[in-house]
Amino acid sequence: MGRTKAYGEKLRTATREKILCAAVTLFAEKGLAGTSAKDIAKEADISIGLMYHYYKTKDEVYEAVVDTAFLEITEMRNTLNEHKSVDGIEIFASKIVKEMQKGLKISQWISILFQSPDFNRELICELANIIPHQKAQFFVGTIRGICGLHLMLKSEYSIPPVQLITSFLFEDFIKRKAVIRMATYKQIQDYVKEKHGYIPRATWIAHAKEIYGLNPQMAVTRRSPDKRVNPCPPDKQDDLRKAFEHFNMI
Repeated sequence: MGRTKAYGEKLRTATREKILCAAVTLFAEKGLAGTSAKDIAKEADISIGLMYHYYKTKDEVYEAVVDTAFLEITEMRNTLNEHKSVDGIEIFASKIVKEMQKGLKISQWISILFQSPDFNRELICELANIIPHQKAQFFVGTIRGICGLHLMLKSEYSIPPVQLITSFLFEDFIKRKAVIRMATYKQIQDYVKEKHGYIPRATWIAHAKEIYGLNPQMAVTRRSPDKRVNPCPPDKQDDLRKAFEHFNMI
């Protein structure tokens, strides 16, 4: 009897999750008004009667989806309150990008939440405690836009790097690019020596630049673009990443 009860509970949980998963897909792409209860039941591959057994109305399904989406995003939003600086916004954006690289789920959650004017206002006000209100609006619009395109293009979408999403945070982006150009191999070597106690080889730096998307020019002595004689050791790559971050290169 106990085993049968446990199986029944497991089946109910699976059905409920099936309904919510179908609803997330539809609400993210079509919105509340554009989605019917029949659409949800069809997407979940269940009868409309069974769906109503778990949720009395479409609005009840929507509320359950929004509650889940809010919980999923809250942890990311906490970085804004923890840092209360541009760094917090960059971390927030990087978490979104990281989740986007895993699949569509984060874009679905965000798209559903951004359908609410109140959520947009709250997030803009939260960001406006760190950056000017106009920039806060621009950032929210940017996140909303890339998530929308992600849902539309799916695997064809090229997820933008965090640096591109947050470049507007810097008053003078040209000046920032100049700082990037000023970070010479010698400066990077000096920084790593000071922080980690060794001098990285120039070939390690070049390899690390490739790893982190900085696309260095190929040395004239290098015979093949696909082969490296002295690649950066895996245990040194994070040290160089921190150096690139220090010089605003990534």
